Amino acid sequence: MALVKAIRNFGHMAARLDPLGSEPPGDPALDPGPLGLTPEIMARIPADLLRIYVPGRTLAEAYPKLQETYCGTIAYEVEHIGSHQERVWLRQVIESGTTASRSAGSEAQAARPPDGGRDARALSAQGVSRAETLLDRRLDALVPMLDQTIELAGTSGARRVVLGMAHRGRLNVLAHIVGLPYETIFAEFEGGRPVEGTLTPEGGTGDVKYHHGADGVYQTAAGKPVNITLTPNPSHLEAVNPVVEGGPAPIRRIAAARTRSTTAR
Repeated sequence: MALVKAIRNFGHMAARLDPLGSEPPGDPALDPGPLGLTPEIMARIPADLLRIYVPGRTLAEAYPKLQETYCGTIAYEVEHIGSHQERVWLRQVIESGTTASRSAGSEAQAARPPDGGRDARALSAQGVSRAETLLDRRLDALVPMLDQTIELAGTSGARRVVLGMAHRGRLNVLAHIVGLPYETIFAEFEGGRPVEGTLTPEGGTGDVKYHHGADGVYQTAAGKPVNITLTPNPSHLEAVNPVVEGGPAPIRRIAAARTRSTTAR
């Protein structure tokens, strides 16, 4: 178990993450030798006793798979998570290689521009290159991840999702998750034009454009509407976190009060 624990905790130190090919620093704890684990001994240890999820009947068979998983070209750090249930779930997903798949339809939904066909590059040809850069090159993977998360939330009965984030990737979220049209986003960059649907006071705030928030409605694949709020964030950092945590509290209390009132009737 000591070797398995070391791989899970420090495998990222041996992961090959540098595209230029530099050697990772590694960690002495990843070496089975000091633990007295020779290939012969590892071949006699049943993998079932180790609570691991990679293929292999013995530690000798599973060890290369653990190395490939934790010390390959993707690094994982999950052992610091306080919830035992969450750690076990993440280990199962990481080591078994089981991930949620996306259908072709959901891929097309995530890729479709919010205005129904005109994309950011076409609009940027009209002279708004700064907004196009922010839309097109910042955390593209965040959009399908949020798309899948909100789909699952909507399937589980969620009616509202409140998001808070820093500025990087924010315009992509406004466009593809909140559903704010590109023209509306670009109008703010051009200046002097109203931006409908944003949470910016009339006359503006003087803040940079990608700190603004917005409200929208996300349609799940099943056609269920989920209200989306991207909270305004004047900070590049995590100052928005307590706002996101506290903001939905009165909404939940009001909804609970209405439910009790309806039940009492």
